[in-house]
Amino acid sequence: MKNCVKALVIMLFFSGLVPMATNANEVVSEATNWEEQAVRSLTYKGKRLTLSDRGGFRETEKKPLCVRLNNYGCVKQGDAPWNGSDGRRDSKGHAVFNDPGYSVRAVVRDYCTKHKGGIRSAVELANAYSPWCDTLGSIAVYKGWGRSCSDYPKPPSGFAGPFCKRPNGEPTEKQCASCNCPNRLAKQWLSGFERDGNTPSPYYDLMLFDSSGKPDEAAFTILLKNKMRIELGGFEPTDAIIERGISLAGVCR
Repeated sequence: MKNCVKALVIMLFFSGLVPMATNANEVVSEATNWEEQAVRSLTYKGKRLTLSDRGGFRETEKKPLCVRLNNYGCVKQGDAPWNGSDGRRDSKGHAVFNDPGYSVRAVVRDYCTKHKGGIRSAVELANAYSPWCDTLGSIAVYKGWGRSCSDYPKPPSGFAGPFCKRPNGEPTEKQCASCNCPNRLAKQWLSGFERDGNTPSPYYDLMLFDSSGKPDEAAFTILLKNKMRIELGGFEPTDAIIERGISLAGVCR
């Protein structure tokens, strides 16, 4: 019976009656429409972007990787592809989105999963996205420091260190210039973030979802602007694209 069903699906596919994804797990270097999407959805140091005749933007020569991927949260592609990506990824595993609104959706949905798993403070979230073990940019060795994460890329055999890892006490300036320092990153994410008139501790439950699972749009807007501005090297998502992504994400259940 299973073979009959399989044969029927194949027959319908080749007849054109059943479409099948052809680019699942496709590896690409950038989204084809990233410049146009960036002009609509990003600012740079407070300025709206305009396209340059030479490619890129008049306001800056920067072309960060995650801007070119329409992936403003720099999220990785998992076993189940993110909505809006069709399964496409770059060589490092980052998802490549057709519309950056879906990259905002991906971050909100991922925060939902982490929220349900008990990860709710800025420090916990920062460590989940930018763990101590990783270098800035996920490069095997960056400015003399090596990754100690279990995944690839890894430093070459025989690399003697130093390695990126959680320190005893405060990290040094050299470590944070080469490696992720989520305790410092969390404080940057909280710039302008208030609860009851005060900036919460990085170890405070951010309460990003209410009791029904509805996202707190104001809180998410501040948090995501801060997070993405850092990841995108000064590019910042507009309120409109964040609002669209939160709407696409729906309720956290």
